[in-house]
Amino acid sequence: MPDHATETASSPGAPPAPPPGTPLALQAGRPRIAVIGTSNSVAAGGWARVVQQAVEVVEASNLSLGFCSSDLFAFRREAMDFAALDLCLVDFACNDGTLLASHSHAQRQVEAALRAMVSETTRQGCLPVLMILPVNSFRPDGGRIAALYRAVAEKFALPFFDGYAFLNRLCATPEMEGVALFKDNMHLDNPVSVQLGRMVVELLPGLAARRDLAAPLRRSTGFRYRYFPAGPAIRRGFTRLRRETALIGVDLVEIQSETAADFRLPNGYEATGLVADFGHSHTLLTASGTRSVRLHVASKHDGAPPEKMVLGIWPMPRPVPEMGGFIRLTIGRGRNWDVTTDHSVKPVGEEEAPRLALAGLVARERQAELPWRALLPGALDLCALVPEARFAMARAALRGGR
Repeated sequence: MPDHATETASSPGAPPAPPPGTPLALQAGRPRIAVIGTSNSVAAGGWARVVQQAVEVVEASNLSLGFCSSDLFAFRREAMDFAALDLCLVDFACNDGTLLASHSHAQRQVEAALRAMVSETTRQGCLPVLMILPVNSFRPDGGRIAALYRAVAEKFALPFFDGYAFLNRLCATPEMEGVALFKDNMHLDNPVSVQLGRMVVELLPGLAARRDLAAPLRRSTGFRYRYFPAGPAIRRGFTRLRRETALIGVDLVEIQSETAADFRLPNGYEATGLVADFGHSHTLLTASGTRSVRLHVASKHDGAPPEKMVLGIWPMPRPVPEMGGFIRLTIGRGRNWDVTTDHSVKPVGEEEAPRLALAGLVARERQAELPWRALLPGALDLCALVPEARFAMARAALRGGR
């Protein structure tokens, strides 16, 4: 991965306690935390719920949403005040990793989105924690995606919790034989996720207190990401409606015919992600600016009841730069595309009307200087800080529930 940072973070390892007089946001009370991730962070019985329920230790909110790439951070950006947060727990690695493995995403795009996240958080004193949650088929070390996330941690002096190392340590003794680890390829079994969450939450107060808020601003090149809702960006008189779930509500532009629409983007921006209600979308979408991409927008959730929404964020296979302040979105049929959002769903049939329930686009603008702070002296491997006795407790709890 190319190194554009102008300063190099110090070597990894547990940093010493801050010296007297070091400015700290956390002088007393619980650290303020936001969790932003995908379906592993949404699960009612999972790790993020453990963090939220640890009210005596932390004050946590959860802005997670399933079926999303790392463009979720830009989509949720306006809902977060990082100056009022001590830590942000970021869980995108599972979806980023499977998208990379299926050639639906690019490593440079993932790295750029993480770089933008680091800038948005650290320059306001909020320390991001990279949650590298495991995918079963990527074990034992997480392959490309875990290596990418670890490299970002090294480059920007970030803490990370390595879910692959967690499973390797958890299963290091024969007593774990036969204990279920995953619900499916991408989701930890709830009891295992709970044990991971308990280990994480024990580390958070000390981690928040390690931040050096007097750290100087450093400079990197990169991109600034923004979310552009479809309502203001599309002038044509398509149906406009609002759908809500327990997690989120959004305004949608619903297109239900073979047609095209111009989506306004400021000069210099390029679209990186499609935000749509996949419960009411099935089309071959061509996004055209100074380049074009074709995306088969499909999902097994298509055909949901009118009131139900399946909101997701899918990355463009390549960024699409605006042309003349617009991106042309063509909704149609076809059997040839660059990427499909669901290999099991066939193309739109001749008897069907193509349809797209569009929330908006995530887009980015290149920045010559992207400010960030090294809030820690170096990258910090959180799983390595968990004592073996804590893993023994986890094994006993999981065996008891077998």
